[in-house]
Amino acid sequence: MLIPRLISRNIFEDPRGYFSEIFNKKYLDELGITDNFVQCNYVNSNKNSLRGLHYQERPMQQAKLLTVLHGNILDVSVHIRDGSVFVFRIKEGESIYIPDNYAHGFLSLEDSKVAYFCSNFYSPEHARGFIWNDEALNIDWGIADPILSDRDKKWGRFEVKK
Repeated sequence: MLIPRLISRNIFEDPRGYFSEIFNKKYLDELGITDNFVQCNYVNSNKNSLRGLHYQERPMQQAKLLTVLHGNILDVSVHIRDGSVFVFRIKEGESIYIPDNYAHGFLSLEDSKVAYFCSNFYSPEHARGFIWNDEALNIDWGIADPILSDRDKKWGRFEVKK
């Protein structure tokens, strides 16, 4: 079973700054990540903004390959079948892979810019989520009152999916 994981990559620095590949199909294949990514999204999040926890139901489920382009985030993935939780702090230039059977969300620890590739197109009728502070999940976001969208304020509690 694939689980969320940080993706290491080479970073080449010089006096101008740095260069790094954020997507390389051959490298991902070598890591056992064989998803066909079809869409890339860009997010600009203010400090203390929390996005999630989101997922899409079958047949429109999405694996994600997320890269922090600027800033720092606290990234959280929740397995939609058993509720196992993976938490990573991701800084500028780092990436994470989230398989398609996980709900995903992140908190911007500072103003942050994020790009993420998805293995399926966004489908509003398949979009689902859990409330960010669900007691059953016991996620330590490190914040009591994040900035949330109206939709993210209304998600229900986590329920095991069959």
